[in-house]
Amino acid sequence: PLAVATDDRVDVAVVGAGVTGCSCACTLARAGLNVRVYDERGVAGGASGRNGGFALRGGAEAYDTARGRLGSDAALLWELTERSLARLAALAGDAFRPVGSLRLAADREERDALQREAEALREDGFAVRWVGALDPPLAWLFHGAIFHPPDGAIHPGRWIRRLARHARDAGASVAAGARVAVDDLPADHPGAIQTRGDLRLLNTLMGHAGILTRSLKRIFPKQPPSRILEIGAGTGGVASQTL
Repeated sequence: PLAVATDDRVDVAVVGAGVTGCSCACTLARAGLNVRVYDERGVAGGASGRNGGFALRGGAEAYDTARGRLGSDAALLWELTERSLARLAALAGDAFRPVGSLRLAADREERDALQREAEALREDGFAVRWVGALDPPLAWLFHGAIFHPPDGAIHPGRWIRRLARHARDAGASVAAGARVAVDDLPADHPGAIQTRGDLRLLNTLMGHAGILTRSLKRIFPKQPPSRILEIGAGTGGVASQTL
């Protein structure tokens, strides 16, 4: 188990002990900050602990489509996802199984699209294999598939608990069974991060507007985020503060 939280003040309070919260706590604790994780149900007690367990490289957009829109930057993005996947596997240990993945074509149109994507990946040096002849019962339902060797399956609950142990080893603590929202923290608290929501801006740190500013220089000494974005707090609205 994680170290039990006390009433001592911390540098950063992370609300939510899912994959985002535990990853955040681990990273900040390794950077030397005093971190506490709050969660009403405990580590991996929410949606993060009940997901499908897919660990996949790439993005939602087909690689050949992304390459046509982004040029050489598409390959850089895919390489980044492969490095991230390798990092995830190293942190997850036996919670990750490198079995690869199949993306199946439901009809001939999708088969042609997947073949174009496979060819584009092959041209740019990525490991990929086109599977034209599937074994039953897949052959009865699908028209081919892309096999992605770097992908894998991950046990979500074990993975997040493993990530929480990494955070613990770095000095973080957890307050399980504590229903705490960012708005509940005192106004003079030096740092808080809300993990629920969708963070899309790379120059934005998700948290509660107004209470992270004193921690930003310690967390990002060279280039602090230009904005703080709070998503899903309180009434579910979005509040932002430009620094």
